[in-house]
Amino acid sequence: MSGAVLGTAFGAMQIIYAAYRDVKSNRENCATLVHRAEIVVGELKSLVVRQMQDEEVIAEKIENLLSAFETTAQVIRQIGHKNWLRALLDADRDAIQVEHCHQCLTDLMFLFNIEQNFDQWNLQRENELARKRDHHNLLRVTHSVQSELATQGEIIGEVLEMVRTLSQSPTFNAPARGASQDSRVNCTYHSVVLLLTAVANAPRDNSEPLRLLHWQSHSPVHRKPNPAQGPIRARHAVQNISSI
Repeated sequence: MSGAVLGTAFGAMQIIYAAYRDVKSNRENCATLVHRAEIVVGELKSLVVRQMQDEEVIAEKIENLLSAFETTAQVIRQIGHKNWLRALLDADRDAIQVEHCHQCLTDLMFLFNIEQNFDQWNLQRENELARKRDHHNLLRVTHSVQSELATQGEIIGEVLEMVRTLSQSPTFNAPARGASQDSRVNCTYHSVVLLLTAVANAPRDNSEPLRLLHWQSHSPVHRKPNPAQGPIRARHAVQNISSI
């Protein structure tokens, strides 16, 4: 009987581990749930091994453990597999779900008469700190994305200005032997595509993209752009350039 009870408890714990394995958001909150579930299983194992409770009584209550652990695993999957923006928007709702799971796990400990060897106030404080750490991480990602968008916007703006300057230069507008105005415009348009593709694929360091663009704009040999990478932002910028 004891083997069946513990086997059921360990199997339920594996469900939680599987849900937590690929967590990418709300990691701190999910980790506290896993830790609480481990405490329940560990204490339940002690009760069975030391025969502190009747095994039949424990077996009758094991369905409650399965239900609570399945709920916990479901919540971990829901709050732990979101992109950064969705996690930020759902932060308050996710905190409520986490608190509900903690209450379910606490109820389990009372159900099995497991001694509560922890301070309830400290547990609540730990949960709140975990929530704040998750929220801080989300804000840091948000700031990073905003900085990246601002940087790319500035670089593309400089590319547009570079092309305008080129199109207005006397060298560009002067007649070229064997080349029509349309062919020169098409050549410039193709160069712009190359420049903007370079922007999209450039490192995040602010100086490197501009250095790369300067080299591309003065090099007689251009590399073919990579169509797989690119640049919705570059495509939009090219549409703006077509009016130059």
